[in-house]
Amino acid sequence: MKLRTSIFSLSFLLLCASLSVRNASSQEMSAPTPNPEVVRVFREIEKKQLQKATESNTNPALNYSVEACRADTQAWTEPRGSREVTYPILVNGEVRLMPCVTRHATIGTLTDRIRQMHICQGLDEDYEKQYSTYSTIRHLYMLEIQIRYESFLQKRDLSGQFYQEDTAANK
Repeated sequence: MKLRTSIFSLSFLLLCASLSVRNASSQEMSAPTPNPEVVRVFREIEKKQLQKATESNTNPALNYSVEACRADTQAWTEPRGSREVTYPILVNGEVRLMPCVTRHATIGTLTDRIRQMHICQGLDEDYEKQYSTYSTIRHLYMLEIQIRYESFLQKRDLSGQFYQEDTAANK
């Protein structure tokens, strides 16, 4: 239920982000009108997310157990002594290191891991309350995706355009 709620919350936030205010030049605020194309895209995204959530409940390969959750957190982190830039994180009561860059992991893989950590938070609530492992890993993967997006924009010299459009849309 938590996953479904977060999917709808995400969709709602994305829909709100797509709203455009028609009377931007005047001081008077008009009722926001959603862009139909953006609404269509978000509905497709929501449909896909709901299908994935349903699959995770019916597909045995996607069902997670507490043991699988803890094993994955162990596998995705490194013992102390790594020479890479890392974030310290508590995993199974031990300080381990999370690499800043997850090698050989696509955005899709990172997104799947974020979803899994969200599910694991609900499965292993006591462990999460004690160590915050799942939420920390989830946030670090989200940060990595954000860094990759920003790098993509900078490499293609699109940052300036992004900031201009954002400024114009949020006056």
